[in-house]
Amino acid sequence: MTHGSLFSGIGGFDLAARRAGLRNVFWCENDEFCRKVLRKHFWHSNQLNDIKNEDFTRYRGRVDVVSGGFPCQDISIAGKQAGLTEGKRSSLFFEMVRAVAEVQPKFVVWENVPEVINYLDIIRDEMRAVGYNNMWGRMFCAWEFGYPHKRKRFFAVHFADTECNGLDKASYLDDYADKMLQSETQIRKLNHNIGRAFWNITHCEDFRRDDGLSNKLVQNQLKGYGNAIVPDIGELIFRGLKTFISR
Repeated sequence: MTHGSLFSGIGGFDLAARRAGLRNVFWCENDEFCRKVLRKHFWHSNQLNDIKNEDFTRYRGRVDVVSGGFPCQDISIAGKQAGLTEGKRSSLFFEMVRAVAEVQPKFVVWENVPEVINYLDIIRDEMRAVGYNNMWGRMFCAWEFGYPHKRKRFFAVHFADTECNGLDKASYLDDYADKMLQSETQIRKLNHNIGRAFWNITHCEDFRRDDGLSNKLVQNQLKGYGNAIVPDIGELIFRGLKTFISR
């Protein structure tokens, strides 16, 4: 399977895709610091810049999954809540819809803050208009994967009408997620992540000290981390899609 990411940030979805065995075809990111990170780790992918100025038709038939975490500033409880359609940042969701219509992937995967559920009717209507009538969605937290913070986010998958195959996709992905979260492998991974996180905190000699890095670099790092997804969640979804299409 092949993958392309929009609003790529520092490559959370791209890393998840790589872990799940998908080949990354392109990424699209406007922030220069994030682009440096992406160029370092995903140099082999086609590098796109401002989503508003890109033509995605060249990827039609070449990409199975398009992912994206469109900006949350206008729908987050921490922002001014201008809304999905009126907000200057979050309204870039409609550029994502345009990109999806041009690429026509089998699956569209996106994530956003929990408040995005207030706009699901709009999102569903927009996606249906470009050929994606079926949607699966689920709330995940970072702590479910062993990380010492909550980071509650809503993840969704839209299915192209050609991928129906008579299967209940929503139930399938829910069952797959439940099975994986309760699996022995996931529990071992969860315990490993918890142990590693707390060991790092309690054994770091430089904890709360000046590490010699510039404030600007630290701010860019924190911004990049803060906007990124937990790659484990993306990996779980991508692996679920792989098993789905192999049925």
